[in-house]
Amino acid sequence: MSSEPQLSGRRIQVIGVTGAGKSTFARRLGQELSIPVCELDSLFHKSRAGGALSEDDARRSVQVLVESNDEWILDGNHWVQLKDVSYNKATDIIWIDTPLPLTLWRVITRTVWV
Repeated sequence: MSSEPQLSGRRIQVIGVTGAGKSTFARRLGQELSIPVCELDSLFHKSRAGGALSEDDARRSVQVLVESNDEWILDGNHWVQLKDVSYNKATDIIWIDTPLPLTLWRVITRTVWV
């Protein structure tokens, strides 16, 4: 018998290259399914207050979210930091695969016009 509790609900990891549209897709999916969404880049790279959390603090934040919610959507790649925190608990992993010209356009326009 497993010592880990049985999980229920949808636990979705949205991954893809920079500029693929992960955050937009995850937000829309979260609204449609009424599931909380966590944008991993905001934890690991930048916060709304201006600075990034330490890698350990960001990892702990994700771990708290994953362990305290039956359903969640995580958007971002961060495999190295989260392989044992969220990926092994995900019910679905969605790979956003956009054409290279579209991805480049998104990255360039986001960088130039932000």
